[in-house]
Amino acid sequence: MDEFNATGNAAGQILSRRYKVRNILGSGGMSQAFLAEDTQRPSNPQCVVKKLQPLSQDPKLLAIARTLFHREAEVLEHLGEHDQIPRLLAHFEEDQEFYLVEEFIDGQPLSAELLPGQPWTEAKVVQFLLEILPILEYIHGQNVIHRDIKPDNIIRRRQDGKFVLIDFGAVRQVQADLTASNPALAATIVGTLGYMPTEQACGHPKLNSDLYALGIICLQALTGLMLTQLPINNETGEFQWPEYIPVSPGLTAVITKMVRNHTKDRYPNATEALNAVKNLQSNSSTPYSANPYMETQVSSPQFRAPQPQSSPQVQPLSQPLSQPLSQPLSQPLSQPQKSRKPLALIGVGLAAAAGVALLGNQVLSLITSRPQGTFGGDRVLDIGILSSARPERKAADEALVTYLKAQIQEQFGDKATIKLHAINLSEDNAAEQAKQAIKTKKWDLAFTMSPMLSATAVANQYKFVARMSPNRAQSESVLFVRKDSPIQSIDDLKADKTIALADFNSAQGFYMPVYDLYGKTLRVDMNNSPSESIKKVRSGAVDVGASVFTRTLREAKDLRVLHQSRAIPLAGVYVSPTLTSQDQKYVADTLLKAPADLQEKARYGAGQAIDYTEFLKVVSRVEAVTSCSNWQVNPVRFFCDDPAVATSVAGGEGIVGTTNGYRAYQDRLEFILQGVDGKTYRLVLPRTVLDTDPNLDTPTALNFRKVSVQSVQPTKVKGMSELRITAPGQLLVL
Repeated sequence: MDEFNATGNAAGQILSRRYKVRNILGSGGMSQAFLAEDTQRPSNPQCVVKKLQPLSQDPKLLAIARTLFHREAEVLEHLGEHDQIPRLLAHFEEDQEFYLVEEFIDGQPLSAELLPGQPWTEAKVVQFLLEILPILEYIHGQNVIHRDIKPDNIIRRRQDGKFVLIDFGAVRQVQADLTASNPALAATIVGTLGYMPTEQACGHPKLNSDLYALGIICLQALTGLMLTQLPINNETGEFQWPEYIPVSPGLTAVITKMVRNHTKDRYPNATEALNAVKNLQSNSSTPYSANPYMETQVSSPQFRAPQPQSSPQVQPLSQPLSQPLSQPLSQPLSQPQKSRKPLALIGVGLAAAAGVALLGNQVLSLITSRPQGTFGGDRVLDIGILSSARPERKAADEALVTYLKAQIQEQFGDKATIKLHAINLSEDNAAEQAKQAIKTKKWDLAFTMSPMLSATAVANQYKFVARMSPNRAQSESVLFVRKDSPIQSIDDLKADKTIALADFNSAQGFYMPVYDLYGKTLRVDMNNSPSESIKKVRSGAVDVGASVFTRTLREAKDLRVLHQSRAIPLAGVYVSPTLTSQDQKYVADTLLKAPADLQEKARYGAGQAIDYTEFLKVVSRVEAVTSCSNWQVNPVRFFCDDPAVATSVAGGEGIVGTTNGYRAYQDRLEFILQGVDGKTYRLVLPRTVLDTDPNLDTPTALNFRKVSVQSVQPTKVKGMSELRITAPGQLLVL
């Protein structure tokens, strides 16, 4: 099942008889990076393999490359002693190509946090510098220059939330030194346009070249602007930013010095820059938060609009890194909040904040008026529950509502009330309805009933309140058949067999079964509830069913469990971020103070917040291996071996086409889009947009669908057109 990537290395290829290539992470110049598995360690952990392929096979140059490569590998091995730098695990040569094996960092890049129109607080920027500068101080102390500081090379590690600096330089250093040895090779200058100062672009990087790049990132964070939108004075070549945003004089001075054009005007190294930031923190009359990343809401700086046409010297960067917005945004960049009636409590005023962000020569008003007071200001607590038509379930829901209503009215008066949004699990698209209600913040209190919906709530900043089914540690998914079925194991499932699956939002009825059936080709009957799957297996309409392991299945005499999956985390109860912290605490306390019998009937209770990290890895894996699967045409392949998925390309504004396969990454999805114009595009969809746009479904459900891409210009990336979604509403399913 070799899946070939753009570099010619096959997924599944074993390097150095040990490292099994999974997929390509990136390529450029003379190097590529792959995600791989270490097959000689018991748990087959993931690692990153980087390959240097010299442009010339001249024996003299290969000898130089070999010497430089080993020298740089020694440097990397020493650097990896720092906790926030990936460890070098191995280096080797194979077929006159040089390889590094590095620790894989599980997390998300800083670029996922630098969102257009969503500036950081000053405290958050200072804390960011206090964490990154010590890493640079360490590498500069070894007389090493990183050369490619940019958001994609700064990873927030999932396990502890710390930043890790990746993509260090053996490959880049060898490239540069080989070019110096033989200028005829004309290797690409090391660095990324926009983050690279003049001296580095000329091939003479210095220690404070890294500080320049870090300063640019801080400008992006403080302004909420894209790299191409940072204003520059054409006469001086310096960034012209302090007059537009109210940042303290101290931080303004620090960042301005970091991004000076001339190296002599910058801090000479990371140590001096770090000392300046520490002095800034100690001299501040308003202490910076020790952990501003834990803030539930970031208050935006107040931007002052520049004088129209008064500064002809100000222009965007002449060589943009990415395509700027071609027109003013007609909708806010942030997810629209729940519509509220402006009814405030006595003594509680309505808080409103307004901001104006400079976008190139456009001024975008980010008015974030949000009523305060009981449940968003309308005194209505909206409760969302996935339930059923069974009398006992309806009675439990009604009892919970009665209890909460009594408590709320005792606290806030008769005008405060509750609205119950109960979605019957047997309804078509029940889970999708719930997912959209969470994404749009329609529900103040969400009883998710599903780990997929719980993960959606977490992604949309809902706060954990309680566990669903607190007396159970986990749930399980099973494949089952009739007792008299000739099918004895999943190895007996062939392309002529039919399986009943749930919809694309079901952990137990879709993701876990498909994960366990990887590599199979089966006929599929979709969108079945657990009871429908059981009914169809019993009647012989399907050969095998997939479902949560229910009591019915445990006690059924005419059914037989064929396969049992790994554990699945249970769901939780979550409260919306649109409520004030006081209201969030009140709702949580009231729920957990309910009588024990009421909590039991409503199937919730106290417990620790649920970690969905490992579960989401399974989800991501299923999305990856079924990226070529057309669920509308039987039989369906539970794998992908289409080379086009690895080499597809992308396109632009107002483009209509059909998605036709995708690749799943931790931070994004890349779809093939076959345009009605006859062109093929790569459609890049960040997971942050997928998780917050109420109009978008799961990746699997979006595949093989007709879509329209709005307000996105196609950009050439390595000779290919690319459509990069940056905000909700840009991708529409037709």
